[in-house]
Amino acid sequence: LVKMDQFAFTFSMQARLAADLVSDPDYVGNDEQIANMKMGLGLRKPSENFWQPVGEATGNMDPEDKVNLLAHIVPRFGSGNPEQEVALETFVTGLKPAIAVVKSKCTGMSDSDAQLVGSELLAAEVLKPGRSTREEFPAWLNEL
Repeated sequence: LVKMDQFAFTFSMQARLAADLVSDPDYVGNDEQIANMKMGLGLRKPSENFWQPVGEATGNMDPEDKVNLLAHIVPRFGSGNPEQEVALETFVTGLKPAIAVVKSKCTGMSDSDAQLVGSELLAAEVLKPGRSTREEFPAWLNEL
């Protein structure tokens, strides 16, 4: 996600990102969400504790898939909810292991597809508090 400025951010990708964000009830366009969107798009220096590791772990994903992932992540910032902060931390620390599990189970899968599947599964399960915990998600993923 961090290197998004190296490709053409097409109108269709901009429209999709905008539509995905405004359709998420957690997206309110606060300063923290806007700042994180800019970091995720590569328009601002990425945070070392979140966007840098996310960018490194998803470096082979297609730009459209990165925009989709960005739309899952950005609304989770700026809520003031401590449980949401834990969910973001769980996502960033679980991303590389999730991708590694996908690659180990699907040995013929390309790196970009493994990154997509791992990041999407993780985002769906841990980014919203109350779904899977840091302990539950890896156990579930290993059962696939």
